[in-house]
Amino acid sequence: MKTVNTLILGFILSLALNNSIAQTTAEEYAASAWAEVQNENYNLALEYANKAITLNPNFARPYNTIGVVNDERGNHDTAFEYYQKAIDVEPTYVHPYYNRGNLHSDLKDYEASIKDFDKAIEIDPNNGDYYNDRAFSLRRLKRYEKALEDVNKAIELIPEVPYVYLNRMYINEGLKLYEECVADADRVIENTNSSENQIKKGHMAKGWYLNELERYDEAIKSSTQAIEIDSEYRQAYINRIYQYKNLKKWGEAIEDCKKVIELSEDKTIESGYYQKGYCEFKLKKYDEAIESLTNYVNIVPDHKYSYWWRAEAYSAKKKYNKAITDMTKYIELSPDYAGAYGNRGYYYNHSGSHDSAVADYQKAIELDSNKAWIWNNMGVAYYDKGKKKDAKKCYEKALEIDPDYQLAADNLKDLKKSRRPKIHSIGIGF
Repeated sequence: MKTVNTLILGFILSLALNNSIAQTTAEEYAASAWAEVQNENYNLALEYANKAITLNPNFARPYNTIGVVNDERGNHDTAFEYYQKAIDVEPTYVHPYYNRGNLHSDLKDYEASIKDFDKAIEIDPNNGDYYNDRAFSLRRLKRYEKALEDVNKAIELIPEVPYVYLNRMYINEGLKLYEECVADADRVIENTNSSENQIKKGHMAKGWYLNELERYDEAIKSSTQAIEIDSEYRQAYINRIYQYKNLKKWGEAIEDCKKVIELSEDKTIESGYYQKGYCEFKLKKYDEAIESLTNYVNIVPDHKYSYWWRAEAYSAKKKYNKAITDMTKYIELSPDYAGAYGNRGYYYNHSGSHDSAVADYQKAIELDSNKAWIWNNMGVAYYDKGKKKDAKKCYEKALEIDPDYQLAADNLKDLKKSRRPKIHSIGIGF
């Protein structure tokens, strides 16, 4: 009996030893698989991970690795499947929760990502990345206060990494705390761990926030510093365009518009054509403005503001029929804006279509009866139709709205002397 017991004990010890050897081998394959993921040798990583699973199907790590490989390759369903397998095998293994959370975030399913980050934090409450990434998802859902709590916790845990300050900067942007945004941009710029890319982002973002604070010269300086780091940094040029515009430096803005156009492959809404056309209009370079705005509407045919400013440029050149066509297009895209009818009324009046002018002014007043300039201009249209009594009522209404409106006061005075009234000029109402 003693001999039998000894044999059984030896057999059990042998099994335990063999399992231990198998577990060690599975761990080695799993470690090799992850090393190959880091080297982006994904086929070899899958080979090693599958060998680890063959040796020990209850080992969570290689399932997670297969999830990561499929995640990197864009095979999202397979990635989700293997993250879940890793969790099923070892529910307290943190990495598949974290990785799945980031995949949900990449797919813009922020609620699902938050649930996975919650679980990761429950398992390991001292990992700053988990708080930082949950803060990112909360920011995307515009839950800024909660996001700020998380990112501050992340900074407490990993104060040396620059990306947590970038994240807090964007959260504070959502809260419109622009001074705090500038401070975090400076932290990124001054951080010795920041990459060149992070530093240029810091300068670019700082410029934008300084612009929001109306510190335009400083904003231009920051945008310029970003451009000095990367002369093809399109977003920094775009930001600097707005900063130059705010200082009415139209020529400098146009040069940046040209650079944006050069750098833009898709010529999307910030391609530079629209901003260039606008700045050219401000410089009274109407032909150039028309060309730039035409280039833009050829790419984005429903961009209403391009039609607005091209209409104004045509009007400045006294090409009123073309101005009417463009403002009509604007109205098709934005039918409830009183100023558009007011401007088209101006064009109609100058083209001699006084009935159409009155109809547009009446529509504008229907939408917004408190624009004194529209009442004045309708008075001019009535005058041109020979309806002086109606013109008088319009001037009086304009003065009722704005007692200091000198143009309407002059027109009312001139009406008695049969002098032709003055119409309020272009560019009004937008």
